Amino acid sequence: MSRSEISLVWRLFQADIQVNRKRILLTILAIGWGTLSIVLLLSFGEGLKRQMMSNDQAMGNNLAIMWPGETSKPYKGLPEGRPIRPKLEDIDYARERLRELSAIWGELTSWRTALTYGRKTVNGRVIGTRFDYGDARKHFPKARGRFLNPQDEEEKRRVVFLGDEMAKDIFGPEDPLGKSVLINNSPFTVIGVMQRKRQSSTYGGPDATHAVIPQATFKAVLGSDRLNVVVFRVKKADDMPAALTHFNEVLGPRLGFDPEDPRVWGLWDTVKGQKMQEKILVGLEIFFGVIGALTLIIGGVGVANIMYAVVKERTREIGVKMALGARRAWITGPFILEGLVYTLVGGLFGALIAILLVTGLSFLPIEGNDVLVPPDQALEVKDDLGDAIPKIDDGPWPAFPADLTSIALAVATQARGTVLIFEKMFENRLFFVDKLVTMGARIILCDPHRAVVNGPTRLYGERMESPDIRAGMAMLIASLCAEGTSTIGNIGQIDRGYERIDERLRALGASIERVEG
Repeated sequence: MSRSEISLVWRLFQADIQVNRKRILLTILAIGWGTLSIVLLLSFGEGLKRQMMSNDQAMGNNLAIMWPGETSKPYKGLPEGRPIRPKLEDIDYARERLRELSAIWGELTSWRTALTYGRKTVNGRVIGTRFDYGDARKHFPKARGRFLNPQDEEEKRRVVFLGDEMAKDIFGPEDPLGKSVLINNSPFTVIGVMQRKRQSSTYGGPDATHAVIPQATFKAVLGSDRLNVVVFRVKKADDMPAALTHFNEVLGPRLGFDPEDPRVWGLWDTVKGQKMQEKILVGLEIFFGVIGALTLIIGGVGVANIMYAVVKERTREIGVKMALGARRAWITGPFILEGLVYTLVGGLFGALIAILLVTGLSFLPIEGNDVLVPPDQALEVKDDLGDAIPKIDDGPWPAFPADLTSIALAVATQARGTVLIFEKMFENRLFFVDKLVTMGARIILCDPHRAVVNGPTRLYGERMESPDIRAGMAMLIASLCAEGTSTIGNIGQIDRGYERIDERLRALGASIERVEG
């Protein structure tokens, strides 16, 4: 087309848009709404994925976390059922032989240790470990502070690195750096405070509420060298399966267990968990994108329909122009230009609004939100369609979390109705229900994964032993609902997942007391 023809098409387009302003406005708004939807949904999906991955990796990445367990296979004449209790020297032995690892350490833990500054005493979790724990577990110090170093370990220095919340509990608004705090009545110098971080994955409790000291100092002051947990970090995520196998092959003969025994360690492979979570989050992002794309397609269909209506109502006008000798480009050009302009202006308008909204939302405060629990709520199980028994079953995020299955079972004993608890992800998670049955609960254990609970039932106090974190918490909840006094042993299991739970429950009015066994 020549310059004069392009000018003619532009003048014809300007004349057309002067006639149908309302229709043009509605068309642009439709395209803008579709663009706004897809940009907002994709932004939400990407933001959710980044934040969830960041929170999950705040504990560290490429980690294998292992809790000592019991053997389930005989080994060289030794019977099954023997507890495995690794010590510090065992980890040193493994470190010399597992050169492929980025880091390996053991953790000594004292769950309720008195930390005193002036007249303020806080009972908290104290961990004894190595200096390489800091980088691997993302314990980055605030300005002017530091984490443990090799000299602290070699010289058994009495130094402590505090989580940010613990530092605030002990020192309040004061700067803790360089100050002395008593740990188990022994003076320690605060060398660093952890930077604040959002953390969704933990073992033993949030990093913000613990204190870290050198493992040699822990052994000297608190008198224990039996490891509560063993952790190692691989250099690349793909190295994890081989590293786990080699780890068992190295320590199996030394500690007396079959390297292929699956019950020796309670294992948390964070590489596997993070890969699964990443796939779920990518799937959500795709889902949001598809919804936004469909909204945009609907807007496009609207534009097509409007352009069809425009051409149809101008059929006579087009015929007159062609009879007068108008060229094909003079007739089709304004329509094509009209569709392109509507789409471009609507898309830019929607994208601009979406960018402004996303940018504005980033400035909104996200701290300090409260959860309101109304009083006097009735616990009642609602039947499914057809009066079927409802089911609570766990699964990977965003499904119902496996860690809450045991707690849901305990709560169901006090709810009116019948519910099926289906534990699909872990073996033996429901093998504590006999304890609740002795308290008076009406529970039928169908198999290792399924239990039917009928409530409400009156529970009575019993003496019990906590087999693990989740079961122990379920027993604690049942005990709070029971008449009489209940005694729960092996509460170190509960402390691993619910730090200072007795103090928190007392703050809510519970009658609960921690006693020496």
